[in-house]
Amino acid sequence: MKKRTVAKVLALTPEVLRNRTIASKIVMDAADTLSEGGLVIMPTETAYGIAADATNEDAVRRVFEAKSTPNWRRWRVT
Repeated sequence: MKKRTVAKVLALTPEVLRNRTIASKIVMDAADTLSEGGLVIMPTETAYGIAADATNEDAVRRVFEAKSTPNWRRWRVT
């Protein structure tokens, strides 16, 4: 049985981004994690962002749990 990844942190450093082969593998790995209902944590300019499949109820629940946010709070989906 394949172990499901619940969360994955992207290591997108400038060095990694210069290597298209490695960068492509990281992006494909992130896409697989999202499609399995997992979370992807990625750096932004000011903080880390959490990505999830907004159409997957379990993934959305995991985001609320990870952020310790009440589920009545609204989020912007982009």
